[in-house]
Amino acid sequence: AAFEPKIITREERIAALKKKVKGNGRSALVRVEERELGRQANDPAAQTEIEKILLELGFAIGGPSADTPDLSILGEAFSEPGAQRGQLVSTRGRVELRVIDASGKLLAADSYTATAVDIAEATAGKRALEEAALVLIERIAPKLSD
Repeated sequence: AAFEPKIITREERIAALKKKVKGNGRSALVRVEERELGRQANDPAAQTEIEKILLELGFAIGGPSADTPDLSILGEAFSEPGAQRGQLVSTRGRVELRVIDASGKLLAADSYTATAVDIAEATAGKRALEEAALVLIERIAPKLSD
C-alpha cells in the first residue's frame, strides 16, 4: 500500500480548483474544435468538459452570439487510436488551449496529451480528451482568477 499512488477523484480535483478560482459570474466563451482521426467526431468532449468545470467554478458560459466575454478559451483537440490488446483499445487525446481576456490579451497557452483505455475506441477517445481538458484547466487555473 505504501507504494501505491493515491487516486485523486474528479470531485477532489474540482474542490481544489474551487479554492484557487472563483468565477463570480464572469462570462466565458469556450470554443474547442475537435476531431477524431480516422472518423468524424460527433460531440465536443473537450469543450463540454471545460464548460462543465467553468460552470462548477461559478463562470457564466456564453454562446456564439454573446457580447465580448470576460474570458475566451479557444483551442483544438484530436484523438486517435493507439494499441489494442484483446478487446481493449487505448486512445491518445491531445488538447491545446489559449485563454484570452476581453481586451485581447493572451493570458495562457498550454497543451496536454492524455491516454484512455476502453472496449470502444470512440469512448476511449472522448475520455482521453476529457482528462486532457481537466488537466489543462488545473494548470491554467491561476490565470482564470480575478
